[in-house]
Amino acid sequence: MNLLGMNFVGSDICGFIGETNENLCQKWTTLGAFYPFARNHNAIGQPSQEPYAYEGEVRNNMINAIRMRYTLLRYYYTQMYINSIEGGMFWQPLFFQFPDEPKAYTDLERNIMIGPALKLSAVIEEKDHTSQKFLFPKGVW
Repeated sequence: MNLLGMNFVGSDICGFIGETNENLCQKWTTLGAFYPFARNHNAIGQPSQEPYAYEGEVRNNMINAIRMRYTLLRYYYTQMYINSIEGGMFWQPLFFQFPDEPKAYTDLERNIMIGPALKLSAVIEEKDHTSQKFLFPKGVW
């Protein structure tokens, strides 16, 4: 959808039908904080999956992700405005901003740009990964 010029999209964080697990929901919430349209939404009768439904580090990480989103809202609005005037994508592959970087064309799921100044490298594996290798091309960061 984003590639087709529909920038204000996102998925149902933690899924809609069925029961998620806390590890997946925590990672999805963290990634979802960077969606243009972010909501935790599921079907009637499904177990709660909002941050309050979890405890300890999982809850804290989910809350921190949502707080991070709020700190970025001005940037998001600015990017959305620019895209509405000039066209473009909210999420871009890294090579859109760094076309001369050969490694920017690999590992596309983990090398995302939001506008020209924000790089996202998500930990998307369901396993208990706590760190992720990612690429920072040469430039001023």
